[in-house]
Amino acid sequence: MTTEGQKQLSDYGITPEEAEYYQLMAKYEKEIDDFKEQFMANPENEYPPTTAQIKVEIQRLEAKEKNQSLYIPGKITTIATDSGQENDMDAEFYRLLAKHKGAINNFAEKFTNQNGEYPSVTDINAELQRLEGLGKVKNTEMAFYRTSTIKRPRRSKAEMQDIRDGIYAVLADLNPMSDRQVFYQMTSRGYVAKNEAQYKGTVCRLLTEMRLDGTVPYEWITDSTRWMIKPTTYDSMQEALQNTAATYRRALWSKSNCYVEIWLEKQALAGIVNQITSVWDVPLMVNHGFGSISYIHNAAMDIQRLHKPAFIYYLADYDPSGVAAMNNTELRLRQFAPNSEIHFERIGVTEEQIKLFNLPTRPTKKTDTRAKAFGSDISVELDALPPQTLRDLVEYYVTKHVDSLEFANLRHIEEMEKHTLEIIASRMPDDKQIKWGN
Repeated sequence: MTTEGQKQLSDYGITPEEAEYYQLMAKYEKEIDDFKEQFMANPENEYPPTTAQIKVEIQRLEAKEKNQSLYIPGKITTIATDSGQENDMDAEFYRLLAKHKGAINNFAEKFTNQNGEYPSVTDINAELQRLEGLGKVKNTEMAFYRTSTIKRPRRSKAEMQDIRDGIYAVLADLNPMSDRQVFYQMTSRGYVAKNEAQYKGTVCRLLTEMRLDGTVPYEWITDSTRWMIKPTTYDSMQEALQNTAATYRRALWSKSNCYVEIWLEKQALAGIVNQITSVWDVPLMVNHGFGSISYIHNAAMDIQRLHKPAFIYYLADYDPSGVAAMNNTELRLRQFAPNSEIHFERIGVTEEQIKLFNLPTRPTKKTDTRAKAFGSDISVELDALPPQTLRDLVEYYVTKHVDSLEFANLRHIEEMEKHTLEIIASRMPDDKQIKWGN
């Protein structure tokens, strides 16, 4: 870039380095988009590539264009020529790289931290010669990575709009939902493939855009993983009584001959399940997989104090960890409340539901130490159940224990008592009518 051009950019607060980065981003727009998609296709990558990672990819693309080799920590990227032969880096260089892999990795990391860029081939070669002179490093193997020849096609604007329309249709029909539930509905309807790249890079990204541009109401997406802690306060006694009248509930289970709880593995689904448990005055126990001993002990003590049969209905992923966590919860509850009558049942996800609803599956992780005991090659996340199916499932098991006539009578009494509270609140002077002393 010319000096005059640099001056014009500096007037807008853009450094020459930034300008070069933007120029290269434009130059390799298609290649960078492919890189991002391949990056998100890797299950180990939870978030999109950072700016630093994109810069490394740009360096690699520039090196490829110049038929050079680029060092990346832990790997050597070898650029192939059109004839399929490797470039002119001789066999001795490769032999030394393999011999000094660990030391070169450490050197590259320190070099990058100090200089803000990866070492050049010349820098690496100089370090290799130094190490050969010292002779203090171990022989190890070295892995080589070739540039992928796979080119993934980009979606057209019309295809992206089709996906956006699909997301809106799913939410309009089934809201509120978690973002992962939307993803599973989109996979089952054939809009996107079932992989993390499509979940994070397509569905989650579009959900963010559609909320920000007003297409999707914020309340259509649930997020029970974050909350605010603040005491409930009022401007006056009248306001407090009005709130009490509005939220007053009669205890449904105090005179019942049994007790019911819903246990949920995933906090992200709590907002959906709570739509049913709150109506029926049932505790929703969110235990995040393997619940702590203290959490399960407190739950067991609550059951024990009631001196009535307890029905525990459990919702979790159909996978090795989900089953193991459920078994652990049941074992601990029985251990901590040995004299209580506990009926424990898994109501989702089950093998029957997988077949009945044709739920999307994923291969069971063989690296999971519990996979052998699990005994199935497929796993299914609880999020795969459609929201309304999940709500219907919970309501079915809860209402099995509710006397409909008694429930109707209780609701009638509740409405009368709420009306009484409203009358009391209306007769209470508001804050403006009260004259406070000095």
